[in-house]
Formats: sequence, structure tokens, C-alpha cells
Amino acid sequence: MKFKMLFSFLVLFSINGFSQLSYDGTIDYIETKMNECDGLRWTYSTPSYYRFSKLEFGVRSDDKSKLIINLTRTYENGTVEDVQYIFDPTHIKGFGYYTHSGEQNPTELIDVQMNGNTAIIINRKNGTQTEKNDWHFYIPYLKLDPLNKERMRQAFLLLKKLAVAKKGSDPFAN
Repeated sequence: MKFKMLFSFLVLFSINGFSQLSYDGTIDYIETKMNECDGLRWTYSTPSYYRFSKLEFGVRSDDKSKLIINLTRTYENGTVEDVQYIFDPTHIKGFGYYTHSGEQNPTELIDVQMNGNTAIIINRKNGTQTEKNDWHFYIPYLKLDPLNKERMRQAFLLLKKLAVAKKGSDPFAN
């Protein structure tokens, strides 16, 4: 019981800390959390896995209303895949969590879900580039810290809130 109360207190304390971050500060925070996974593996199908590297998160240079996430996945067989997610944070709808129960991973994935197929996903693998629009994308976080799941969720929610405020209200919206 004491552990549950302490855990709840720590989650509330960390959530309150988010309210002081700026838009850029929130982006930096999420990038820092992603970078905790640099070099770590995630098993997607036992015994297959990949390692994360080159994790970056920032504002898209040619469209400041969009954010861009870059990451590299190096598979156990040496194949390298560069992944890029481009999205408008005002389109964030919800979250899911992708875990692999058969393997102990130091990382987990947060599934950032969008309103409609508004996320652009670009994959570069084996000299081939593919691009598609999708309704969600996965971001790694360090699961060794039990608060990281909630911290990532709260950071993305704050990012959405700050992006909506930054855009201003739509005079033609109902």
C-alpha cells in the first residue's frame, strides 16, 4: 500500500513538472527520454531484435507546424533501417503500448496514435525508401524506470496542448 501511494505521489509530482516546460523544452525532454534507449535492444519476435541509435526529435525545418523524429534500427543480422516520422502534434489522439512478453527488454514502445492517417512514415532499408501515411507510430522509452511510460504519455499530451495554443483558435471551427 505504501508503495502504491509513493508511486502515485511520484507520478503526480512528475506530471506537475511538465506544466513548466515550453514547446521546445517538451521536445527536448522527449528527445532525452528517447536517447536513454540509444544502443539498447528491443525484441520484436524471439530471437529477433534490433538496437536503437541516432535518435533525434525536433521541428521540421520546412514546416514549423510539424515535428520530425529520426531513429535508426540495426537488426541482429546487421541490416540497418533508418526511420523518420513526420507529424503535426495537434493531431495526437491517444496512446497504446507495445510490449513483447516473451523477452526481457530494457526498452518498450509507446504507440502515438493520430487522428486519421496524418503521420508520414519514411523507411530507408537496403537502399530502398518507402513512404506512407499512417494513423500511428512507435517511439522507444526506457522501461527500467517504471515512471517513463507515464512521463512519455504526459509529455506528448503537453506537446499537443502547447501546439494547439501556438496555432491559436480557428475562427471557423464549431
